[in-house]
Amino acid sequence: MKRPRTYFILNLGCPKNEVDGQSLEFQLIQRGLSPSDPEEADILIVNTCGFIADARQESIDEILRLAQLKHDGTILAVTGCLSQRFRKELLAELSEVDYFFGISSPDTVADILLHQEPKHLDCTFEVSQTYQSSGGRFINPGSPYAYVKIADGCDNLCSYCAIPLIRGGYRSRPIDDVIKEVDFLLSNDIKEIILIAQETTRYGQDLARNENLEYLIKEICADDRLKWLRILYAHPARTRKSLLQIIAEENKVCSYLDLPLQHISDNMLSRMNRGITASRIKTLVSSMRNEFPEIALRTTFLLGHPGETQDNFEELSRFVEEARFENLGCFVYSEEEQTASAAMENKISSEIASERYEQLMLIQSTIAENHNRQRMGKTFQAIVDSLDSAENIYNCRLQSQSPDIDGNVRLVGYPRQLKPGDFANIKITGYDLYDLDAIIADETALRMVK
Repeated sequence: MKRPRTYFILNLGCPKNEVDGQSLEFQLIQRGLSPSDPEEADILIVNTCGFIADARQESIDEILRLAQLKHDGTILAVTGCLSQRFRKELLAELSEVDYFFGISSPDTVADILLHQEPKHLDCTFEVSQTYQSSGGRFINPGSPYAYVKIADGCDNLCSYCAIPLIRGGYRSRPIDDVIKEVDFLLSNDIKEIILIAQETTRYGQDLARNENLEYLIKEICADDRLKWLRILYAHPARTRKSLLQIIAEENKVCSYLDLPLQHISDNMLSRMNRGITASRIKTLVSSMRNEFPEIALRTTFLLGHPGETQDNFEELSRFVEEARFENLGCFVYSEEEQTASAAMENKISSEIASERYEQLMLIQSTIAENHNRQRMGKTFQAIVDSLDSAENIYNCRLQSQSPDIDGNVRLVGYPRQLKPGDFANIKITGYDLYDLDAIIADETALRMVK
């Protein structure tokens, strides 16, 4: 039996899944394996997403695509949320796959792949009652930012969501373990730390007293090497004024908050089991706009959930026009087995849901363009993500732009003296719906905008 020496891993889905994939990569590298192109790799791994139907189909398509690259001795493995939830079904349908793993124990997964001995494979499907440290993680070469997972699982039990079925209840990561990983990342020249979890604002509920998200932020910001810290996946029911204050006042914390709202109609918030009313959401957004106007807001909405009436959708559309979110995404409802929503009546056709999606994104496109127009001629600090050599353009971001999900800045007319992770003072010179054009600002006329 040939000992595998190289691997290729494809991470699909959300940043949380990406971090899980990087934890597995770390374990493989610790055992002497090296990353490789998929055509040459001894081990092919698909780290799947199982959140909605489109993501599941993408995962299956990628499994089948990589299966075609197998040659003598190649191992094809599948891990992640899809494998965790549909192990039996995948085993029956995908004979091309050598190993199916769950979401746990990346060290065990690495041992099995290295020695091709399936002993203890079942433990990778066991979900612990406490947060289990992965022991380390791989860093994407050249990336100036890194996601740090501060919890796993979820207690919210939103009626449409299968995450609690896949990942279990909410488990906060011990603060010392988070700080250890942040130290490792900063030591490897990461400039922006992005905190993620299924919900970040619930962090610390199962830890010692006072160890909440605000406490964690302060601990991370105490490190002088940190440049930017960003918060994703806040829940409106637990977005406290103390959190907003630290975002607004701490220079290292980006003036940005990702706040998935899902809907604004009380009918839909109740059906979705969101644990909050429309009145509380509107009060929260209004107070943020009035007391903390510098914080850029990103949100997400779910369209076509069972029971969503035309009046509910129109109420949501009016709210979006009034709230004027800097960044907004939405997705069409996908029925998930064993969720409360799957058993609900008054299903919405995919055609109507898609129409509502298009209408809401059209409203948001006008809002986003207006936000970009207001940035014209102003000077900001931006982080350099990459250089597009073909176009001679630096891809950058403002504090109001999260990687992968928001727009970016195209920095032009500057010699190739910058590298990923550098910060530049830039002046906005142009825009389209979601992206900005910029040049290096005149240092003598710099007007920093956080």
